[in-house]
Amino acid sequence: HCADVSNPLKPWTLYREWCQRLMREFYAQGDLEKKHNLSVSPFMERNEGKINTVNCQLYFMDAVSSSLFSVFGQFIRSQLPDSVAYADLFSACLTKNRKKLAELKENPSIKTDKNEPECI
Repeated sequence: HCADVSNPLKPWTLYREWCQRLMREFYAQGDLEKKHNLSVSPFMERNEGKINTVNCQLYFMDAVSSSLFSVFGQFIRSQLPDSVAYADLFSACLTKNRKKLAELKENPSIKTDKNEPECI
């Protein structure tokens, strides 16, 4: 299960790439919902752009990733002492990515990459 939700623990450039893929999928679903006169699901409104992506990812980190990987890190530290460096790396990446997202939320005009029209 951890692998399915591990993107926020990856280095920023890789995390950002997977985030873009996820948001394209979300926006495609939102487009279909509009096409069929349905309410657009949370975080799936294309027109909300970058700040929507940031809010979506912060929510996911706070609601899922932080708790799950805190417990997983405790497991690694107690049961797999040779792998403690991985737990430390996961925690560091999650912390750094959350900090970058928070900075983007505070200042949405920050440019992260010229090839990112709709995502972080």
